[in-house]
Amino acid sequence: MVVLAADVGGTQMRVGIIDDDGTVVRRHSRPTAMAADGATALVALLGELLAGVDHTVPADVRGALDHAELVVGLPGRIDHDLGHLETAANIPDRWMPRLREDVLTAETGRRTHLANDADLAAVGEAWFGAARGHRDVLYVTISTGIGAGLILGGRLVHGRRSSMEIGHTIVDFDGSIDGQAQTVEHLGSGTALADAARVAGLPDGEELAAMVRSGDARACAVWDRVVGGVDPAYVYDDDRRTVDRGDRWGSRPQRRPRPRPDPADDRHGRPG
Repeated sequence: MVVLAADVGGTQMRVGIIDDDGTVVRRHSRPTAMAADGATALVALLGELLAGVDHTVPADVRGALDHAELVVGLPGRIDHDLGHLETAANIPDRWMPRLREDVLTAETGRRTHLANDADLAAVGEAWFGAARGHRDVLYVTISTGIGAGLILGGRLVHGRRSSMEIGHTIVDFDGSIDGQAQTVEHLGSGTALADAARVAGLPDGEELAAMVRSGDARACAVWDRVVGGVDPAYVYDDDRRTVDRGDRWGSRPQRRPRPRPDPADDRHGRPG
């Protein structure tokens, strides 16, 4: 079965053609245009992808595209019963009314399914990637924000709504009272990394990553402090953990891995 997949993020918007073994046959992306309407931008990007399909795409895939359904990953809480995005921290609120399954089905002419982006990534890793063969999986994505997907016994965990919004978990109650950074996302996301680098007078993204690789002391201090903000996400004792660092992080520097936090050690409840 061929599927059209879309990822709407706070930094990038992507669409792709996926075949039945998980291979990304063709992809297309552009920076997320916050000033535009999200649904309109997504439909236009999908149109560009399909317009570019040519003989380099396998014939069986081209033949299946007419009936391919669309799956859209969104960075927030999804109401699966009503088929719409309820809330998201990193895209405009005015996008919400049209990020709906019925609206996108009508505008693309394809049956459309919405899901939390980290839930979809967890399923992808469990079926085709780093967690293949594991029945219990915790997937954490670190990009503009922080999200997670949880698979137990080979099944994605969610109820009427997607459930693993760990980025908004408060880990510094004193900070929340003082109006300072207090959630996992405030402390450990790509946005947090960019903010910390700016305060330290350093570049962010790929330039900061390059400085970390070279061993620059100031860059390493910023990197390690922000990465430490994600530690509370690792308290679940699962069969397999996978972590994805997205656009706002640049390429991951090859540094000694941080030790996996011990759930019994309460130091990891409040990063220093």
